[in-house]
Amino acid sequence: MKRFFSFPSLRGGCSSRRSNPRHNTRLLRAGALAMTMVVLLVSCAPADLNAPMPAFETGIDPNSCAQIPAGEFHHGQFDEIASTDAYEIM
Repeated sequence: MKRFFSFPSLRGGCSSRRSNPRHNTRLLRAGALAMTMVVLLVSCAPADLNAPMPAFETGIDPNSCAQIPAGEFHHGQFDEIASTDAYEIM
């Protein structure tokens, strides 16, 4: 099985280029630089400024009122019981 990253041996293993820690650092820097360049080139693509505004149909009538029923509810930090009459809000 091949290793992607080689680490120096604690026994003082071979001194090939592959086990050189500077080689791993250079490879990581080159990969990071390549990824940064790809991200910058892709993010600088032109945008269509004359595109129409998207319309979303939510199924809600903006002119209708919500009806709040009369009754008791918990109010405030200490869960005090309060009561209210029925009303509508927009």
